[in-house]
Amino acid sequence: MNCDACKDDASALITKGIAGKTWEYFHYSTPRSVIGAGLTQPITIDTFADSYFVVKKLLAVATVNPLVAAANSFSALFYNGATGRTLMNLPINARNLFGAGNPLGIGEILPANLKDAIILPPSSTLQIAVTDLSGAPNTVQLVFGGYRWYDLSKPPVVKRGNARLEWYSQSVNTVLAANAQSNVQIRIDSDADFLVRKIMAVTTNPYTVQISDSSTQESWSDVPQVMSNLAGNAAFPYWLPKPKLIRANSTISFQFADLGAGTTIQFVLEGAKVYR
Repeated sequence: MNCDACKDDASALITKGIAGKTWEYFHYSTPRSVIGAGLTQPITIDTFADSYFVVKKLLAVATVNPLVAAANSFSALFYNGATGRTLMNLPINARNLFGAGNPLGIGEILPANLKDAIILPPSSTLQIAVTDLSGAPNTVQLVFGGYRWYDLSKPPVVKRGNARLEWYSQSVNTVLAANAQSNVQIRIDSDADFLVRKIMAVTTNPYTVQISDSSTQESWSDVPQVMSNLAGNAAFPYWLPKPKLIRANSTISFQFADLGAGTTIQFVLEGAKVYR
């Protein structure tokens, strides 16, 4: 793990001293909620009035473990109550969104690490629509790990040059019959560019995919790639060697081809909206 940010944070805390702290490690967690079979339930997190909250890690536990179980567990859709905007274009399967905890006290905690933070203002609400995918009552708890930022005069905005970055995720869903192909597109919003940092997917059987975008008129690979060489999950994503910038109001195209058994796919590009 690259912990340059950890060193910077530690140095800042030592310099400030505990009494004059600017930030402090914290978790916001949802109550353990029973989601009825196949149902959608709204869950909210309300932030404290004295601090921003900067989300850097996502974790979840459920009756069906979202990371390691063979069956699907649940999906989630985030709404930023402060702006009224969703933080993703479609509900995302938990395997493509949340890491997993360590309920038996053995092994490791495997969080989903966010390169670009979700920033929640003071006295705001993060709204989460959770949908059961397991087909049975599902007890779910979601954890948002990060830190509280106490300097209200200086919001913890993530910037690169003159641009402001906000975490965002783009997904496509498709179902392929045996040996079938499909072309699915995402239209990038007109208000911001989209910076792709990592790729994840959930599938029932193998397939190939070739990605291209209209902003460059180029494919992302010379030939279609088998999904296992390209897409990970939330705890073990495929990090792009260099982030890929997709211009506002352009399209990303996915050419999927089934490899013989038929498959159901959710394919996720995670990164950030880039506001200039």
